[in-house]
Amino acid sequence: MDKPEILLINLNQRDTESDVMRLLGRHCRFTCLSDPGAIPGKIQALTLQTICFEYDYPDIPRLALLRETKLAYPSLPIVMVTRQHSEDLAVWAFRSRVWDYFIKPLPTAEVLECFRTIQALLRKQQQNAPREFAMRHSSCLLYTSPSPRDLLSHLVCRLLLEKR
Repeated sequence: MDKPEILLINLNQRDTESDVMRLLGRHCRFTCLSDPGAIPGKIQALTLQTICFEYDYPDIPRLALLRETKLAYPSLPIVMVTRQHSEDLAVWAFRSRVWDYFIKPLPTAEVLECFRTIQALLRKQQQNAPREFAMRHSSCLLYTSPSPRDLLSHLVCRLLLEKR
């Protein structure tokens, strides 16, 4: 399996080293970023699978970056990692439509499985893109009708992506 490609946005205030990268560096391909102003340029320059926002102690301006990124790129899955935890922060994260939310110390296997699941779902969605185009543009006769299995697979992937 290919290594998941992750844009890691390190917003740690006290810890300069990323726990995510330290634990998963050999299992994923990371592009690290600590300058919030460079986020749009990196997203457009890379063929991303996932964005991971890493915090030690999140504050309002840093959390706003996550929300702004999700609003600007709603189709990109975002994973949030934080050291400080509260029920309010978790509720805020999921209302902001993050794919998953992890608390440090990281459960390495679970985070890796999350990244791999996102990669597999996005790959499946990319494979179905021509069929989706054909379904939206039904007057185009160049495409064959999708099979019921393809439709069901596409629906399950869309539902899973929308849930997160």
